[in-house]
Amino acid sequence: MSDGRVHPGEVTLTRDARLKIFDEQRKKHREIPLKAIKRVDCTVLKEWVEEEWRFKENANDEKYFTGRTYPSREYTHKIALQNGQKIEGTLSGIVYVRADPAGEPARYLLHKRDKGEPGTDLKSLVYVRSIQLGAKALEEGKRKAAGTASQKPSAATGKGRS
Repeated sequence: MSDGRVHPGEVTLTRDARLKIFDEQRKKHREIPLKAIKRVDCTVLKEWVEEEWRFKENANDEKYFTGRTYPSREYTHKIALQNGQKIEGTLSGIVYVRADPAGEPARYLLHKRDKGEPGTDLKSLVYVRSIQLGAKALEEGKRKAAGTASQKPSAATGKGRS
């Protein structure tokens, strides 16, 4: 995660789902099955703090500002496939990470833009920085989660299954 936390476990998507990415190089949308993915990395394109506003009245386009602010951030993602190919662009999808086979999986939304709650700052707007798949990634994630590794933290690791 962007805050340094690591969540090792089995990575899945909802049944028959694929990650949807707009391939910037080919200028078209692609759907990628989880089993074809080796790694997903997120890069922040732009981040800022916006002023919260509302419309003054219904059916009136006049705005008024509330005096509160909220953080906003735009992302791009890079998917590394098992065959060595790389795809970069805007991504949308929900990824689940199950650390305990008997427990409920954690849900992570991957998308182009995110905004936080009014009154919060950019640091509190945590995002998935990296997802690494495979047996080696799962073991590395477990070491990092235990605090024994000194490498760059990843968001979720584990064997992928869709």
